[in-house]
Amino acid sequence: MKKLLLLLLLPALHASAQDLTGVWRGTFYSTKLESMFGSDNKYEVQIDNSGRACKGITYSYQNTAFYGKASLVGMWQPSSKNLIFQEDKLLEYKMEGDPGNDNVYMFTCYLEYRREGNREILEGDYTSMHYKTKKDGGSGKVYLEKVINSDFKKEDFVIKKEKAKEKEKEKEVKKDPPPIAVQPDTAKKVTDAPLKKQPQVIAKNIPKTKPPVIVTRKKPVTVTPPPKRDVVIVPPPKKEIIKEDIVKSEPVKKVEPIKPAELPKLFKERKNELVQTILTPGPEILIELYDNGEIDGDTISVFQNGKQIAYRKGLSTLPITLRIKIDEDNPDQEITMVAENLGSIPPNTALMIVKSGGNRYDLRISSSEQNNAVVRFRYKKE
Repeated sequence: MKKLLLLLLLPALHASAQDLTGVWRGTFYSTKLESMFGSDNKYEVQIDNSGRACKGITYSYQNTAFYGKASLVGMWQPSSKNLIFQEDKLLEYKMEGDPGNDNVYMFTCYLEYRREGNREILEGDYTSMHYKTKKDGGSGKVYLEKVINSDFKKEDFVIKKEKAKEKEKEKEVKKDPPPIAVQPDTAKKVTDAPLKKQPQVIAKNIPKTKPPVIVTRKKPVTVTPPPKRDVVIVPPPKKEIIKEDIVKSEPVKKVEPIKPAELPKLFKERKNELVQTILTPGPEILIELYDNGEIDGDTISVFQNGKQIAYRKGLSTLPITLRIKIDEDNPDQEITMVAENLGSIPPNTALMIVKSGGNRYDLRISSSEQNNAVVRFRYKKE
């Protein structure tokens, strides 16, 4: 009997510019599952996106008579174009030979949105666990594209959104009036005729007379001398003798060197286990830490080269984001995850997504009361 995998979507917050509402269809892929059950696992997600909040339904299926349907909730982060989702309830399950739903596994997905021409794509990773026993079901890849039609039935929220878009298009057409035809100007153009030169009239027999001479008398100008001003000589100011204050310097106190902060016992007393060493040209390393499974109250502290950079942070569907510089001057960086609280389902597990030098690494790490998880980064010039 083939195992049926169902995806889960996470809790939501607020606003985004990109609207993900619609039907998304594709596949999920796992090397482990393919060797056991084949690779014909189809996946359809119908998303109702409002701001950053997402809800809707999922179909995991091989055909329309062999499927599982679940409701979902989730969160969309427009700034990073990341969608994280989980299922929260099983709605329908049609699989012969499995009346007890023993082959139902729930997924937690970490997807990135991108556009290629007219295609909208959601692609990324998933982790899974049994919906009853919480047993680990492995991990794999998910690929979805936005499509017009559903292999099943469109939900009401998808139909409502499509109708709203049609109304908006109709309004835009009504707002833009049809172009007004410009009638040609049939009025006759009036051109000014050239002005005829008027004949000059020359007067004859007019005696020439000289113009009369007009004599004007100038009034005498009286000049008044400026008033005499008394010259006052101001003596230069007396120089004041300023006595300089003699400042007695106090003896310099000896500054005691600052002692480095002691590492906490959780860091020193536990065994540090190396998970992976990553070579990168940098110049920056972006680290995001999520809970790798059910949200059960796991809390961690994170150290960079022995220095604490995150204290008692809770692992959840929202990432713990860290940015680290790495270059020739800082060629070796070591990140250590220390479990502060193992939650209700030990050990403390996390999904670490690393982005650096144009590459992405997905690491699944765990820490307990005996071991800390260590990831090393080394600078390698391109």
